[in-house]
This record gives sequence, C-alpha cells and structure tokens, in this order.
Amino acid sequence: MPIIKQMDPKNLTWILRYVMWMLLQHHAAWWLVTSIKDFWYQVRKSMSLHLVMEEAQCHSLKIHV
Repeated sequence: MPIIKQMDPKNLTWILRYVMWMLLQHHAAWWLVTSIKDFWYQVRKSMSLHLVMEEAQCHSLKIHV
C-alpha cells in the first residue's frame, strides 16, 4: 500500500527535512528582503532626522543671535 510506504520513518524524515529546507530557503530570502528594506528605511529616516536636527539647530542659533 502506498500510504504505508509513505509512512516509512526514513521517508517521513526526508520529507520533513525537505519541507524544513524549503521553509528555511524561503524564510532566508524573505528575511534578506525585509532586512534590506528595513535598513534602507532606517537610513532614510535617520538622514531626514539628521537634516531636521540641523535645520532646528540653525533656527535655534538664529533665534539666539
């Protein structure tokens, strides 16, 4: 019977390993994309924040002078 053959422990572990590998591959690719996007977002945010801070400093200096 094919069902009993599929339930063979060796087959089952191989299937589980394959599924895990596929998930890891997908997860790794997804993680890479999201981390790059997140990093780029953080860089842009920090740069804009830096510019805002510089502008604020300029304004505060003008006010003080």
